[in-house]
Amino acid sequence: MPDDLFAYSKNFWFSTASMASPSSPEYLDHSNLSTTEIAYVNYALRQLKAISGPRGTSLKAYWKKQVSTCPVLNLPFDFPRPKISTFQGDVYLDTVEKTIYRQILQLAEANSSSSFSIFLSLFYILLGRLAGQTDISIGVPTSTSNYEQQNTINDLVGMTANSILCRVDLSDNLPFESFLKRVEQVLEVAYEHRDYPLWLLTKEDQGIPDSPILSVAFSWEKQPYPFQSSTSAEQDNLVIEPYPLGEQRGGSFDLYLTVLETAEGIQLCWKYSSDLFKRNSIIQFANRFRVLLSAIIADPKQLILHIPFLTDAERTGLLMQARPLDFCIPSTQECIHTLFEAQVQRTPHAVAVISGKKSLTYQQLNKQANQLAHYLQAKGLTPETIIGVYLDRTPNLIIALLGVLKAGAAYLPLNPDLPQERLEY
Repeated sequence: MPDDLFAYSKNFWFSTASMASPSSPEYLDHSNLSTTEIAYVNYALRQLKAISGPRGTSLKAYWKKQVSTCPVLNLPFDFPRPKISTFQGDVYLDTVEKTIYRQILQLAEANSSSSFSIFLSLFYILLGRLAGQTDISIGVPTSTSNYEQQNTINDLVGMTANSILCRVDLSDNLPFESFLKRVEQVLEVAYEHRDYPLWLLTKEDQGIPDSPILSVAFSWEKQPYPFQSSTSAEQDNLVIEPYPLGEQRGGSFDLYLTVLETAEGIQLCWKYSSDLFKRNSIIQFANRFRVLLSAIIADPKQLILHIPFLTDAERTGLLMQARPLDFCIPSTQECIHTLFEAQVQRTPHAVAVISGKKSLTYQQLNKQANQLAHYLQAKGLTPETIIGVYLDRTPNLIIALLGVLKAGAAYLPLNPDLPQERLEY
């Protein structure tokens, strides 16, 4: 179901459940309703009952905890977010060649996984690299468990979909194959809590941020029509016509990636908000996604934060622009640690340091450097004291240098590879 129909559908869900309850003032005598209409009324009643009892309370508590601590995804927008969204959007279509998709299927089989999980994992990596963040949340549409228990799937017409929030941590820079397992584990837990509609969590709930709960979504679809795209089907006075992905513009998400599996292969549908993005930016995102896709096929054991991300054209352009003296010199006379703290305010969740499998965001690095500075000051350190720093090139070295500067002292780097005599001199 296109996401621009979601608001209407959720209201219809509640209205149907209300009219089905004899105690409701909106009760509708459904003795004359068709079998199809009664089927949805029964579904709505079961769903409403499921989220009204202790189970619903538990599900709400779980999602409230997930959402209240969920950071905003800071994608590189081309335009500032408008105060009132117009829900205007566009679509960019891309195709994955059959040869590449066969390799993805082989990779999925080798890892006892699925092509769905592989594409979703790559989407997490893409968003993390674009936003410079390691805590990424994506909405994934799914059906409720009550819906799956109904065997008359073809007789049910109404809103049965629900989006779940899948929040994944990229900070420990796992190999891709291990990261794939993590994404599947997160999906499994989210599926277990899928019966509670996320849109019931409003900004009026304590701890829920004003920003959209779900700004980015991912779905996997199979060719949904049993007929050609140029025709229609009619059954029981219901006319069904295809609504091709390339024509589904607009919606409530900033970015929505749909992977469509057809007899001809795989099609990637990048639906985006034109309030926020230019088309060329989305094309660039899609090209970078293909770079990630090719890279993990070549070596699925790569660390996720080290997987090649730039296209050949982008890489060549950056190398051509680079010059030995092309670096930024601050126009002010502020100290290094002061400039660093300003960067922490701008991008607190962006990765600042990477060393092997370990990484630190600007916020984490700043916190640890502050702790060291306070410790040194508590030991009686005075301004302009010289502190020797005897460490290998690890994140601890960066923490030490910033901590000494924040404490008001000066550092003297001591190379552990030098002979002892040289260090003592």
